[in-house]
Amino acid sequence: MSIVGCTPAPDRARHSVEDYRKSEDLRRVESDLCANDPGSRKNTPDCINVREAERIESIGSLKNLPPLQLPPKTG
Repeated sequence: MSIVGCTPAPDRARHSVEDYRKSEDLRRVESDLCANDPGSRKNTPDCINVREAERIESIGSLKNLPPLQLPPKTG
């Protein structure tokens, strides 16, 4: 006789990182929900995906950054 334990299936995200990247409104709504209840939602799949989308969208690609304008060397 064997005993099989039932474990709940892991939560799945409703939206992918790409979904959140495509829709600023969706990203803002989900970010607000995650920020409003970090104790319950911080590590949920959607909060993880929206944080990643926000990270990508906020810094963009390093290739697209303008060159640094450093002051001339004195001395």
